[in-house]
Amino acid sequence: MSRSPALPLSDDPSPRRDETLLMLDLSRLIALGLVEKREEPQGVVFALTPLGRHTPEFGT
Repeated sequence: MSRSPALPLSDDPSPRRDETLLMLDLSRLIALGLVEKREEPQGVVFALTPLGRHTPEFGT
């Protein structure tokens, strides 16, 4: 029996309540200056800021 390949995370829709929690968390990280939100040709991208990269819990 073969399994169908898993969808990429970006194509796997989450339940509405989970999406709300994720957006709330991202908004808090943006407010703290750890993450930035950018518009790219492929869509919205959330990326670590220099502060986020230098914070041990988030960056390397």
